[in-house]
Amino acid sequence: MGDTRQSVVDFAEDKLKLFGASFDWNSKSLMSRLCNLFLGMQQGQAARPQTAPQGKVFSRPPVSLALKLKLVPVLMKSVVAANMFPSSVNIIFECLFGESTNGRLRLRGLELMHHVILKANQSIVVKISPLLLNTLNRLLLPEEEDQKLRELAYVGIGQLSIRCPQVFKKDVNLVVKMFKSLQEESNDVGLAIQECLSMMSQAYMDLEGLSAVTLEALILEEIENEYAKARLAAIHYASTVFPFDHVASRYVCLLACG
Repeated sequence: MGDTRQSVVDFAEDKLKLFGASFDWNSKSLMSRLCNLFLGMQQGQAARPQTAPQGKVFSRPPVSLALKLKLVPVLMKSVVAANMFPSSVNIIFECLFGESTNGRLRLRGLELMHHVILKANQSIVVKISPLLLNTLNRLLLPEEEDQKLRELAYVGIGQLSIRCPQVFKKDVNLVVKMFKSLQEESNDVGLAIQECLSMMSQAYMDLEGLSAVTLEALILEEIENEYAKARLAAIHYASTVFPFDHVASRYVCLLACG
């Protein structure tokens, strides 16, 4: 679905820009139809259109790749679309891992994930947070070579840690992994990791027991790292995660001064 003549496409896009301001992007009916347009519809998934003959099974395949690229930015204008579970998650997965996807659509899918993380109701984000975290970690496997995708994945992890800190507090090893990645990734991706670590730090405040010991040992090790970004992140964790009277974290700050 979607016209292949560029002149027709350009004319349609101009009209969308002209009338777009008058659309209600938070109309549940409109967003539901756009989600169905993206994903397609099977028997029993949606009401039969009035134009369909009685007794006929109605189904519609997903739209073309070109039209999917146009639909995702529209969905990102809507808070309602962010809260349309499970349609929003299905669209994200179709963008990232669908058979007909490409590099541009994968980036759009990750941008839509950011939108869902930031704009969806807390109850929905909490429900899907383990799934989103696993997906983001999957995008950081060594075989994933798209640098921009990796940058967005790291930022997405940071955003998710702010909305659902309880998911992160269980696993201090994720911080260890981030510090290690600082030295392995390119400079641009490294900046995204720094941003991610900064956002994640709030999730690890008030740690106790073995988790606190592990994080303390990590910053004591990283403050001696020859890599400046690792030292900077260690100082941030020492001054943010631990209380002011925590001896080891104050020692880390003193080492950074000298």
